[in-house]
Amino acid sequence: RHTIDEQSPLHGETMETLQASGARLVASVVCIETVIPAAVQSQQDYSWRDVRFGERFVDIYTERGEEQITVDYGRLHETEPVLPS
Repeated sequence: RHTIDEQSPLHGETMETLQASGARLVASVVCIETVIPAAVQSQQDYSWRDVRFGERFVDIYTERGEEQITVDYGRLHETEPVLPS
């Protein structure tokens, strides 16, 4: 997870500054496939048009007991509003 704070390279950016610079973001995920225990890699590119200001991704993890976590992949792209701090 990347928090946009004073240390972030995205701090202070707006839709206008991202557009003017032609900004592109790359997300890379590496994980273990549990069905066939193997490493899986995925990469996705995003343009400034894909950035949503004032939103965050919803939590997709649910803890079920002490050592079991369920992931709801159906909600992977869902976002929710972020209240101003």
